[in-house]
Amino acid sequence: MSVPKSQETSKPLLGQFKTSSSPLACCVLTGRGLGAVAVIGLKGAAADSVLLRCFQPTSSVAFAAGQIRFGKWVGDDLSELAPESVVVTPLSAESFEIHCHGGAAAIERIVSDLQALGVQHLESVFDFGGQSRLIAEANQALMHCTTARTAAVAMDQQRGAMLNWCLDAARRIRDQSDSFAVVQKQAGQILSRKLIGEVLNRPFRIALCGPPNVGKSSLLNRIVGYERSIIFDQAGTTRDVLSAATVIDGWPVEVMDTAGIRENADAIEREGIDRALSVASRADLVLLVDQPCGDKDSDRSDLDSKIESMQDRGMIILRVLNKSDQLQIADPSLTSRYDFVVSALQGDGLDQLVSGLVSTLNNIQPDQGSPVPIVSRQIEHLRDIMTAESKVECEQVLFRLMND
Repeated sequence: MSVPKSQETSKPLLGQFKTSSSPLACCVLTGRGLGAVAVIGLKGAAADSVLLRCFQPTSSVAFAAGQIRFGKWVGDDLSELAPESVVVTPLSAESFEIHCHGGAAAIERIVSDLQALGVQHLESVFDFGGQSRLIAEANQALMHCTTARTAAVAMDQQRGAMLNWCLDAARRIRDQSDSFAVVQKQAGQILSRKLIGEVLNRPFRIALCGPPNVGKSSLLNRIVGYERSIIFDQAGTTRDVLSAATVIDGWPVEVMDTAGIRENADAIEREGIDRALSVASRADLVLLVDQPCGDKDSDRSDLDSKIESMQDRGMIILRVLNKSDQLQIADPSLTSRYDFVVSALQGDGLDQLVSGLVSTLNNIQPDQGSPVPIVSRQIEHLRDIMTAESKVECEQVLFRLMND
């Protein structure tokens, strides 16, 4: 049952601020459901009067820009819902931040109250902020970062790493005779970091592939530190893709356990194999798992041919020999064919394997403050810069990268 709102109506005036004709708009500036506090931006010519229809501060002292004010969100005059505790910060006469509980109910209640008073709800931070699109995209990426390491990369972009490079590149092209080739080379170096940018918005995807019964499920459990996969000594046990999330060396990682791949499979098992290959083709890295006494050669040759086609498309493949505890004697001719030799049962070699899983990311992690492409739009424009045939074309692409 709802609780009637307080009838207290004393609210501060904002007459000291100037107003203009900018339209009223609001936007949720933080990722939903990812934190205890959400921030809703409100701006426009009548933002102060709209805010005072809904917000009841604990003090009647007039607002000042940059001030933090605690109070209750009571909604408009028709609202019968219990008040929400909020903090309001005026940035100017026409721009405010409303800090509330990060849950969906509180956010939706505030946005709905504002919409009822004629405020346009904007989904895009870029449309709301009016700043360079590069900064807006960095703000959006920062909302989805789940570790300090990825947040640091996003914050570098938010502070202008990519934008500053674009501005400097445009100046170089105008002022220096040899700058065209230099800018194209720099664009290629930035583009080489695209995988780092991609994992700001999603985890680094690792697929475990291999013949049946080589210990893929046991290996997944070892990597993530808990039993996510079912372990049973029978071919075809894993028929769907099971995934588990973890963090390795500060990077968010999703490890996917797929069905055993072999030539002689029934119709149901074949469906799982097809799904496994599809998942592997979309992963960032594939762990190709085998064991000392593998299945039939035909099974491995069928798998090898599929993996080779992935390698031709630039897929990162690491070959892992599992069940090293079953090796009677060390066999260099066997183990030299693998990047890692481990025992998921006993834990041997697991530390080296786990370190190797994110070495690709560690090796390309940029220095602090370096530009990193964080969305597909930026990647495409960087490619266009590398293939531009004139200074004019290059400068045009740089402008689109900043603002398009």
